[in-house]
Amino acid sequence: MKVGNMSILDSFTAQFGLVKKIDAFGFMDYLKKNPSEQKKHGKVLLVTADTPLKASRGEGKTTTTIALVDALRERGVDAAAVLRQPSMGITAAGSKGGASGGGKSSLSHPELIDWGLCGEMAAIECAQNLLVSFAEKAIDD
Repeated sequence: MKVGNMSILDSFTAQFGLVKKIDAFGFMDYLKKNPSEQKKHGKVLLVTADTPLKASRGEGKTTTTIALVDALRERGVDAAAVLRQPSMGITAAGSKGGASGGGKSSLSHPELIDWGLCGEMAAIECAQNLLVSFAEKAIDD
């Protein structure tokens, strides 16, 4: 997401490691104090569907949303996307529903989405801890 190029939101973004986050509450307070800015920054486009193109993989809501934002920004429109946490995929590493295009498109740092937000890293940690407990129990017996 190209938040760094936005005019007003620049002062409401912060870098956290590899990720940029927007201070939404600070931005809303700014809009309350400056009502004239609300007219400039007030349009919302909601992208919702089961899957936009059922025949192909890797073109879900997240990919479509990012493509829309990129297209709007290409036309000179200040645009940003707010993406919810994706659901965990059927297989590991986001091959379905992992919000990284099913492996057919590329977001920067997809591992932050696939492994961090989808819970797959937590599942791997739990499995590893379980294996260690089995190993320790076997050694003790």
